[in-house]
Amino acid sequence: MSGQGFIIIHRKLIESDIWSKPPLYSKVWLWLLMNAQHSEYKGLKRGQLSTKIDDIRDGVSWRVGARIERPTYNQIYKILQYLRKSDESNNFDPMIAMTKATQSILITVLNYGVYQASNTDESKLESKEKKSRKNSGVKDTNNNVNNNEIHYGEFIKWFNAQTGKNFRNTDTNKKIVRARLNEGFTKQDLVLVVKYKSMEWKDNPEMNKYLRFNTIFAPSHFNDYLNEASDYQKQHQQQSDTSKATDMNDLDRQQEENLRRAEEKYRKEHPELNE
Repeated sequence: MSGQGFIIIHRKLIESDIWSKPPLYSKVWLWLLMNAQHSEYKGLKRGQLSTKIDDIRDGVSWRVGARIERPTYNQIYKILQYLRKSDESNNFDPMIAMTKATQSILITVLNYGVYQASNTDESKLESKEKKSRKNSGVKDTNNNVNNNEIHYGEFIKWFNAQTGKNFRNTDTNKKIVRARLNEGFTKQDLVLVVKYKSMEWKDNPEMNKYLRFNTIFAPSHFNDYLNEASDYQKQHQQQSDTSKATDMNDLDRQQEENLRRAEEKYRKEHPELNE
């Protein structure tokens, strides 16, 4: 690497899963971006680099006084495995692809061309990203997020009012809510599940403790909870419709009875009508 030129860092990095990892994860990711080819060169395509784990260890080392600290081989290997694997629970797509060569590793930074377009602005980057995801068959959930914008402070305050809890407006709570929105769930889905689980657990001493963000909105639970809430809502609506129909029938019968009695009374008061 010559140390010249630049790379583009998208603002969405701070909303990504890697931002919540230890700092070494982001440092390795940035090192890969800065060492990837910006154009084809010696058999490497744009966004690719040929490297070794020891090279990465040296590249992300840091100083503590006069001493140089290097991450371990296993630390770097673990981070590379994280970057190359997707995590459906957090809507996290792979960031790199890796191929083992004879004495090195060929790393391809995925979507490099989308984010490293030097002649574009943020709005164009968003458009290119959506097009890239569409062409690759990856579902674009950005519109779901935009159409379900949520004020986290107000939502958490509402959550506390529903559940009787006192959760704070923390990054951890916001992140788990945002992850469900990123998966395509809506604000209405969140509200429905919170109301249902509050009704089911709030007065249950054993289950009340589970009225919390990391349980209700957990990726392994939320869809099941939503199905439960939806089934309950449908059943309750059917019962309500049946009850309304019964009430209407009762009302009709009562009206008929009142008319019959009124007619009998009128005939008694006017016997000449019976002749």
